[in-house]
Amino acid sequence: MKKLLFSLVFCAMCSRNEAINHWPMIMSGTPNTLRIPETGTEIPNDAYAERKDIHYIDFQHNGVLVVIGDYAFRACGLREVCIPASVKQLCRGCFDRCASLKRVTFMPGSNLELIGHYAFAESALESIEIPSSVIELGDNCFCDCRSLRYVRFMPGGNWWRIVLSALVAIGDDPIEVEDDVSRYLASWIVDEDDNDNYVFNIKKVGKHAFASTAIASIAIPASVEEIGDHCFRRCGSLREIRFADGCKVKKIGKGAFSESGLASIVIPASVGEIGGHCFRRCGSLREVSFAAGCQIKKIGKCAFSETVLESIEIPQSVEALCDNCFNGCASLSCVTFEGGSHVRMIGAYAFKESGLASIEIPSSVDELGDYCFADCEHLQDIYIGHDLMLPAIGKRIFAGSSVQRIHVRSELVRDFFERCLANAEFGDLATAPEIILE
Repeated sequence: MKKLLFSLVFCAMCSRNEAINHWPMIMSGTPNTLRIPETGTEIPNDAYAERKDIHYIDFQHNGVLVVIGDYAFRACGLREVCIPASVKQLCRGCFDRCASLKRVTFMPGSNLELIGHYAFAESALESIEIPSSVIELGDNCFCDCRSLRYVRFMPGGNWWRIVLSALVAIGDDPIEVEDDVSRYLASWIVDEDDNDNYVFNIKKVGKHAFASTAIASIAIPASVEEIGDHCFRRCGSLREIRFADGCKVKKIGKGAFSESGLASIVIPASVGEIGGHCFRRCGSLREVSFAAGCQIKKIGKCAFSETVLESIEIPQSVEALCDNCFNGCASLSCVTFEGGSHVRMIGAYAFKESGLASIEIPSSVDELGDYCFADCEHLQDIYIGHDLMLPAIGKRIFAGSSVQRIHVRSELVRDFFERCLANAEFGDLATAPEIILE
């Protein structure tokens, strides 16, 4: 029986070693240093995972290594590592949970294109320089790196520094920032006179990439096309985000800035969709505006719910205000629609419990969702667009509100609203609003 158990264990070990038989444990003369052979293009998945005795790696000027595989060094004892210039991919979780890993550098001329999902998650990184060749930062790539203060993006011959517990980027000449000061620094400084010389390749910032960090201010490079879901979620110190001229961002993902400390934001003209919950519970968000020529089509569910927005103008291009998009915005007293509005749908609960005093519903609207203006205690006047067709009206759209007057511009629309009132379709109202034909 013992021989059988031994055989099974030995076979299991051999099976695992088949995957890493080109990457044996070769410790160099330096204590706790792993020497990687100069042959082979890939370090296999899990190759040295959980090896607490590995503190350093000697790549021996490796010029052929291209891929560091999934979880290759996960939860090992690494303290620092220098990635060869030939490496193009740092795969999923390759240095995940390296609790002692404080320093990662890249050889000059790096060809790195991908920093994969969870690549450095839960590591002890204090700083990192991201090569200009990098195209994508994967989901959760720096998630829970509690000590990470400096990240340098290296575009076109210029040095940048982002301070992550402060996230500061500094052009050209690197400077040192005292730890006790860095916690309060909050800007990505751009040399405006030399802005054309900054070249970035990064196109995507993945899901949760910088979630729950102490970032205070950030500028998004023009090359970025997508900000992933929950990318900056719970960045309570984040007060400002700026998009570079020529911004290419097409989508701001779900919950991207939810529960952050943003006070204001200008949405770039390139953005076509604001994802659900994108700015939800941003307790300091008072001002949102849209860049000229904005092409946004959709404002997602709960996108601005439970913020302290005071006013907003909906761009002409917007076609849908989804469910709950401004629900719970108690300070939101003024909503206007840009001339020639294309809004067709105002979703369920869209402005429920908002601070609206009045609103003009564009003539383009053909659907008012359930409870869309419910519990608006200050809402007194509703203005109906001149050419409004008879819309599909949801359940109890004014329930609990204090609507006093509905202003219409045609007898047909007046008769329609009078029938709705007679049938109590608008919900419980203290007094029936007056229908005014103008």
